[in-house]
Amino acid sequence: MTNILDVQALKTEFRRKNTLIRAVNNISFTIKKGSVLSIVGESGSGKSVTMHSVLRLIPSTGKIVAEKINFMGRDLMRLTEKEMRKIRGDQISMIFQDPMSSLNPTIKIGRQISEVLLWHHKANPKEAKERTIRMLHEVGIASPIERYNQYPFEFSGGMRQRVMIAMALIGEPRLLIADEPTTSLDVTVQAQILALIKKMQEQNKMSVVLITHNLAVATMMADEMIVMYAGQIVEQATKAEFLNRASHPYTVALLGSTPKLNMKERLQSIPGQPPDLKNINLEGCPFVDRCSAKMERCSREEPPAVQLSPTHRIRCWLYT
Repeated sequence: MTNILDVQALKTEFRRKNTLIRAVNNISFTIKKGSVLSIVGESGSGKSVTMHSVLRLIPSTGKIVAEKINFMGRDLMRLTEKEMRKIRGDQISMIFQDPMSSLNPTIKIGRQISEVLLWHHKANPKEAKERTIRMLHEVGIASPIERYNQYPFEFSGGMRQRVMIAMALIGEPRLLIADEPTTSLDVTVQAQILALIKKMQEQNKMSVVLITHNLAVATMMADEMIVMYAGQIVEQATKAEFLNRASHPYTVALLGSTPKLNMKERLQSIPGQPPDLKNINLEGCPFVDRCSAKMERCSREEPPAVQLSPTHRIRCWLYT
């Protein structure tokens, strides 16, 4: 299976006054065509910034550096902003975290979705409206003709999330980035939204990046997993390797803190807090202060990447 996205040595930094924040610190990963990659980690670990960097949606205070961000044979780092605008929403689409803040409250839903097709010259106004109504139906919104002319405030949270999915998918992207797509939704609606994304992914043979802090959601959807901590990738593996042979102490701690059905033992907790990215020690392991297996060298030397199998890689001194 060939890769649709190949990211090598990505770094993203933000400068605020005299402070440098390293939000993404030298990470590399690939996404296979037609597969689902889940990126997990605590809040502030760099999950969203990573994919915003791929799309070059970083504010002016930020700086992106990478050896390459290769999407379907094109290095996105070498494209002009005009060329990037042709890719965003067309070949690569993103579902953002908060559907209410992502939708314009003064513009009708149908027009907001149709604009994706019109902007990329994929349909005339009549065709765009017809395709938008069909897409609203496909994502499970009843009475799509009537809904086409309604405003975001007339939709529930779950329905707004479906609208965001419709907007992301109407251009038939090759890669969908879903950033915490079920945050603040109740369990029933959450399951419906995830099932919808999975159905669309299989139906359109699309690649998906799912960004989430919810391990249950991540493993349910994924073919491959990435675990991030303090701007670094600490473990990469297939879903089976992640569930059966998780190796990095942080990954093991995450799995130990996740509730399971028929669980009799107490949930574990991870002591301490993630490091402040303004003051992080770049010479050692970022997890050292919270790690139960730490050694002396962990605070002095950055751990190397260790290949445990062709599809399983971690950064930890325990396996050198």
